[in-house]
Amino acid sequence: MLFLILLAILQLGLALNPAAFRKLVKDCDAKVEDLPWQITNFITFEKNNASNHSSFLAFHFVDVNDRLEINTTCLRTVPLNSTASLAGDGKSVCDNDDVAFEWDGKTLELSRFYTDKCLGPVPYNTAIAYGRIQVNATPTTAIDGVYGMKTEVHVPISSLS
Repeated sequence: MLFLILLAILQLGLALNPAAFRKLVKDCDAKVEDLPWQITNFITFEKNNASNHSSFLAFHFVDVNDRLEINTTCLRTVPLNSTASLAGDGKSVCDNDDVAFEWDGKTLELSRFYTDKCLGPVPYNTAIAYGRIQVNATPTTAIDGVYGMKTEVHVPISSLS
């Protein structure tokens, strides 16, 4: 009889509020990427042919979401004697390798890896959050190339996998 009562309580709990009941049963509070990421001090430099400096892209990345906090620096450089551009060179990893980015010259695409026991057992306990934004950096032409700067950008999370 006790078993039937417990089964009825379980079914009622799942029907009324599945998420809250699962949390109560599993003691699990999922990590959620709901606040935008903060990008500060975004700087690009595309050297001209006569420059003795390397082209680079640098910015500061902050994830302020509860229990997902990261504060890291991201940098991509092009070797000095290379004719490659900063744009379209594939993914680059930030100082904290849970964050990676791609740059096409206008759009910054970010990915953020994290683990969360609420997602399931290993290896299903991982997630990747993605964000994408056009960065309208203010261009400044100098003798050795073109600089682009943006003080702050907020990147909304566009998808999770």
